[in-house]
Amino acid sequence: MDEVDEVRLYANCSGFLPPFRGQWYYLSSWADGHRLETPKEFFNMKHVSAKNVIERTFALLKIRWKITSSPSFYSIAMQRHIINECCLLHNFIRRDLIEVPNEDEVETTSLEESVEDDNKHIAAVQPTNEWTQFRQEMAVDMFSM
Repeated sequence: MDEVDEVRLYANCSGFLPPFRGQWYYLSSWADGHRLETPKEFFNMKHVSAKNVIERTFALLKIRWKITSSPSFYSIAMQRHIINECCLLHNFIRRDLIEVPNEDEVETTSLEESVEDDNKHIAAVQPTNEWTQFRQEMAVDMFSM
């Protein structure tokens, strides 16, 4: 089975749901014809799809808005506002202005490097049974639809 190293790095905790360990995780696994057989596999497929969109979004923001490409001294709450405003401006530009650079050519390698740097600042996160149960129930509900 394909399993990414980052699956082992994160624990279920308040506000964060990592993929299931020991399950298929790469999108290419499903593109190669692997059928979804369990709720956990379905959850992981949706998880990696969302992860790819988020990584691509942050890569675009870092290219377009200098304030998002370097470490910030702003509070987390202010950083949230900055990201939201950059997204709003990005969407406005795409909708109303002429000539936007081709976003399909954006690569996420610079983002992956910055994520590795960010991980150096995380001390420890303890898993919670409540979020583990929530993730399990969510996976079953999604698979049943």
